[in-house]
Amino acid sequence: MDSDALLAHLLKLDAQGRHGSSRPYVEERIDSWGPEVFEAVAVAQWDAGDETERWAGEEQRRGLPGLGPLSKAVRAGIDEGRKKAETGGRGVLGGRVRSMKGAREGVLSAGDLAMVEIGGDEVTSSAEAAMLRWEAWQRIEDVVFAKVVERISTGTERDWTRVRLGREIAALLRGTAVEGIEICGLAANATALGGWLLARGRGLVEPFLAGLESADFGDLGASRGAAVAIVVAKMEGTTGRNEEARCRLEAMAEQVRGGRWATRASIALCGLVCESVGPAHALGAISEAPEQARAHRDRRGLADALRSLGLLHHETGSPDRARELFECALEIHGEVGNRRSEGVVLGNLGNLRKLTGSLDRARELYESALEIHREVGDRAVEGIALGNLGTLHHETGSPDRARRLYEAMDLCLECKACKAEC
Repeated sequence: MDSDALLAHLLKLDAQGRHGSSRPYVEERIDSWGPEVFEAVAVAQWDAGDETERWAGEEQRRGLPGLGPLSKAVRAGIDEGRKKAETGGRGVLGGRVRSMKGAREGVLSAGDLAMVEIGGDEVTSSAEAAMLRWEAWQRIEDVVFAKVVERISTGTERDWTRVRLGREIAALLRGTAVEGIEICGLAANATALGGWLLARGRGLVEPFLAGLESADFGDLGASRGAAVAIVVAKMEGTTGRNEEARCRLEAMAEQVRGGRWATRASIALCGLVCESVGPAHALGAISEAPEQARAHRDRRGLADALRSLGLLHHETGSPDRARELFECALEIHGEVGNRRSEGVVLGNLGNLRKLTGSLDRARELYESALEIHREVGDRAVEGIALGNLGTLHHETGSPDRARRLYEAMDLCLECKACKAEC
């Protein structure tokens, strides 16, 4: 089956049953696929995102509502966050919050964010279709790229993923230009690459970053260049170069002018500021991200931004506001089929319920999160969920159960560590 036919079949499987149909198919055949398949999936996802942004921009130019306004709960969380940011310190992104033109107040719930039907309008219909295609490719990419990362960590030196990874590292460490730097290595492997290098010490990270900065990314286009900038900034943050990371993210957000990559830059900047300065300051970094995501029909980005906003409200003493935001994020992630993030948000809600004394509900949420993480196959977050359950059982007088959960957690984390050392 050639790449085009395979991509069409993956879309068909996603339409039939999302991950439930595509994951078994991918797991059965992935070892026979060459790099061209993974590159084709990466390109399809990126192109679908670009198409969605173009149609969303046309909606904005015509004054059409698109996904509709954010809900009252979300707007209240954003407004409260801005007030906390003002009292907690200067905001980031130039010290100001830029609002999207044409934003409207509204009373829609998270479920209403799915789609707003505008009878027969060609632009809105095209924007909705583009958004749904993009979300399908994101789900397919989740499944396929999870296997790519696993193969990078565990494959032999002759495995093409390791060969390609080594070639990219070597070129970048030499500071030479990489012709159009292969999309598969950049998109699918960049996060794994960062962890792979960090596991071997900072001595490799610094020259790698220097190589990335000197490489020629001119052929990648704005969205691919933005992806590179976010990866570099995250790695800079892990090595203590917080100011460089902040400047890089701010510059990138200005360059892409409010598109989906500006949302991702805001989320990355939020985490950086929270770690280096504190959660009250970080609220200034994230406040515009939900509206950016909504305006560009980026439902996954919207849910990620709401989760980040909820975490900050949790840290700054507003558990009820945090719960509202987590629940909105969970609903959207469920609707778009982002299973891994569903599990993460369930864990966040479990932590919140535990803090407020609802221990039975916390246990249910942790168990639901654990089930999803096992389904997805992410050992690291599975270990976190097991640890959360272990702590809960320990604190509620079940030491034997807690010990077994801690042992299972250690096994998950050891497995992850062993993969990083391969």
